[in-house]
Amino acid sequence: MNFALLDPDSPLPRSWWLEQAPSVERVELEIGAGSCGFLLEAARRNPSTLYAGFEIRSGLVKAFETTGNRPPNALLYGLDGRWVTSCMLAPESIDIFHVYFPDPWWKKRHHKRRLFTGDFCRGVSRSLNVGGELRLVTDVRIMYESALDGLLEAGLKQRPGGSRSAIPGGKAGEPYCSAYEAKYRRQGRELHEAVFISAGAG
Repeated sequence: MNFALLDPDSPLPRSWWLEQAPSVERVELEIGAGSCGFLLEAARRNPSTLYAGFEIRSGLVKAFETTGNRPPNALLYGLDGRWVTSCMLAPESIDIFHVYFPDPWWKKRHHKRRLFTGDFCRGVSRSLNVGGELRLVTDVRIMYESALDGLLEAGLKQRPGGSRSAIPGGKAGEPYCSAYEAKYRRQGRELHEAVFISAGAG
């Protein structure tokens, strides 16, 4: 799929995503999938869900493509997930967005590259199914606050006490995550977690 050839006036419907892997019933997207530790583990544990990630670093995309025993319901696109979410997703087409440790782009001249722009947040709100979620984990307070401001303004609601540790699926009640996140948790680093829920079309 060459996303560059798509027309934003004809965004990708839910049916398109469900055709990308056999026997899937749900669609979850990871924005900034990195080395895909979460994406691959989630796909192995949940074969009826399509896990599609977006990653702009070509080396990580190539590494994913050479991963052995890759589950068929795990896909990675070498694209800017911010652009795809803002422009190319049909209304109520996605069940869950995963955003884990987005780049804070510390330098002032790079702030325009930060993820939670108005267009991105509105794209999330528009494309989530009713009751759909965006799950966020970051170790940077400013990124958490940026997400909170942008997603609430776009019409999502924050789930009280929302953290992935309260979501079924992890071992011993803990969420599965990338090696990067697991290291931070072992170190006891302060993490900011939130789950944002769609109440309807944005």
